[in-house]
Parts: sequence; structure tokens; C-alpha cells
Amino acid sequence: DVFVRQTIAGKLIRVNEALTVYGAEILALDGFRPIELQQELWRHFINKGRQTLTQPSEQDLLKFAGTFCSDPRSFDKNDYRTWPTHNTGGAIDLTLQSLTDWQELFMGSIFDDADQISSTRYFENSNLDSQSADEARRNRRLLYHAMLSQGFANYHHEWWHFDYGTQM
Repeated sequence: DVFVRQTIAGKLIRVNEALTVYGAEILALDGFRPIELQQELWRHFINKGRQTLTQPSEQDLLKFAGTFCSDPRSFDKNDYRTWPTHNTGGAIDLTLQSLTDWQELFMGSIFDDADQISSTRYFENSNLDSQSADEARRNRRLLYHAMLSQGFANYHHEWWHFDYGTQM
């Protein structure tokens, strides 16, 4: 189950209504997460940085992890300004799926891929000219514009991540 604030749930319903004419709907992947899960994800991305980067410094690892995960190390339950966005219930990770066969639409990369291809504008900025690049570009645009039409903000390093009413 994916949990979000009631306000966000209402906005997602309106996004789905708008997507119907395109034969698509959103598929929610992740919403609210407890701080313990955020801390686990932070450690995962620190370790991923160790595997991906060549001789990374501590600063390199923090920057890498911080690109794909909110840093939970300064979390204070009494100070909402320290809460990672997923811990507020105001962030959602999602993709699109077809209304005809319920298959995920091609977005050019997988969810939570810690790579530059995950950038929202990757296919806009690349010189890739192929049927699959065009399909990913079209589907990312559809998701992006549908979400922005309801006031969501996109985290530019992750095509799937949108926030409403958070620090972003």
C-alpha cells in the first residue's frame, strides 16, 4: 500500500481523470515512509556510491546519496524542517500504466535507478533519436505535465518523484 496525505490523494484522482484521454493512469510506487526506512535507503545509496564511484571521498558519497535520497541524519521529530519529504506524506514516486493492459509505460529507465538517465529531462537533453527514446520522452512529458497541472513539483534527478506541500 502507498500512503499520502489526503490532499495529495485528491490531486492524484484529478491527475488520473486527465490521463484517461491518453489511455493511461498513474501507478503509485512509494509515498509516506517511516524514518527507519529512510535511514535504510540512505545507507543503500551510500553503499551504491561506493560501488559506482572511483575511490570516492566521504563528500563524494554524501553528494551521490543526496542526489537520490533525502539525508535523514539530521532528522528531529520535533522540527518538521528536518523531515525528508517522503516522511511528511507529501512526496510520491509514481509511473504511468496503460488502461488497456495495465502494463507500465516505457519511461526509459527503471524506478530508483541511481544513474543520470533517471533525470527528468534526460531524453529532452540527449541527442538520442530512436523509437524507444521518443516513447520515453513522450511518456515522461505526459507524467510531468499531468502532475504539474495539479500543483506538484518534480525532483529533477528522478522522473518519478513529485512533491506537494513539502520543502520542495
